[in-house]
Amino acid sequence: VLDPWFLGFHLERGSEMSSKMVRKADPGERVGVFGVRGGRLEVVEYSDLPPALARATDARGRLRFDAGSIAIHLIDVGFAERLAGGAGGRGGALPFHRARKKVPYVSDNGERVAPPEPNGIKFEMFVFDALPGARNPLVLETSREDEFSPVKNATGPDSAETCVRDQMKQFARWFRAAGVAIAADADGVPGHRIEVSPLFATGVESFRAAWEKLAPRPGIRDGLYLE
Repeated sequence: VLDPWFLGFHLERGSEMSSKMVRKADPGERVGVFGVRGGRLEVVEYSDLPPALARATDARGRLRFDAGSIAIHLIDVGFAERLAGGAGGRGGALPFHRARKKVPYVSDNGERVAPPEPNGIKFEMFVFDALPGARNPLVLETSREDEFSPVKNATGPDSAETCVRDQMKQFARWFRAAGVAIAADADGVPGHRIEVSPLFATGVESFRAAWEKLAPRPGIRDGLYLE
């Protein structure tokens, strides 16, 4: 949560609002993208980005708009107060975004209905819409493998299951960096279900240091939990 590199770059830049980004995995990935419009940095929500622009590529064949916003921001206290109070800022007047949603409802005969298609409109506000009003906004690219595995679906891609797998792959990399042999499949998922609490370590270096202090050190097994 408290990333010292992110905080340091934010302070060094004198930024009022800093954000993290990862490269989009594919044109249809449901993340907003950073871009400059009218000389100001902003995020275009994926539902507002025309499909043709989402698929557009540059001379090297890479996505033209691939700077994916992962909703990790640092906001200067003064900027937040300015936003809330309106003194020289936007006064909390963030724009609405329209989203079509599947909204369960109760029918006339009292039965709960889960519609197969969107049947409702939801108006949403996003904190990233404050970016155009921030001084010296900063965007820091980070590692998808270490910092981004969203839970957006009940099953399948971007679900709790894939998030757990990605976290276990991360923990396995930490173990190997500390010199511990750990078996994994072709995707890097360890054969045992393991978990490392952020109270134990938050990255490779802190994991190495904490692991060295353990005496005795536990063996790799299902349900291993380091705290």
